[in-house]
Amino acid sequence: MKNTFRTFLFAAIAGSLLIGATGSFLYFYFNSKSSVAAPVSQEPPSSGIAETRHGNLTIYRDPAEAFAQARKTGRPVFLDFYADWCVNCVKFQDRMLQDDALNQALSESIVLKVVEDDAAFQHYSLEGRFPEINESLPLFAVLSPANDLVWKGQDYLDSQSMIEALNRAIQAPRP
Repeated sequence: MKNTFRTFLFAAIAGSLLIGATGSFLYFYFNSKSSVAAPVSQEPPSSGIAETRHGNLTIYRDPAEAFAQARKTGRPVFLDFYADWCVNCVKFQDRMLQDDALNQALSESIVLKVVEDDAAFQHYSLEGRFPEINESLPLFAVLSPANDLVWKGQDYLDSQSMIEALNRAIQAPRP
């Protein structure tokens, strides 16, 4: 009797595991084929959000408008991914004005602020160059007027790297 119960228990557990494994395999097999996302264009979307002023800086909120202005003037784009809950994102807003060298470099570029609630944030999270924004903020990037990535970093205190990247992007050939 005891041996029969063990055999039955073993068969029940093995059967359950086999059914569960088969179901999991089929679920992931069929869902992986249907969830393959189409490639996302690197062309920035238009948000229709008007530009604002932050001290002496013009802050663009519409990526399409920012890159149109960058192509027109040959100035690089400084991309600031932002969220209100991100303490260092908020601190960087003050740093943009207080760090004289950084402020000068930003005033000679196109500053594009992409807030986590913007459609542009979703676009950039899917387009492949900025996977960091799916995990942590802040993230900053310097792009050429042609939308080529020159630099990206997450240290809001690293003004020197930001300035050097903006200078490199200014010297890059115009589109």
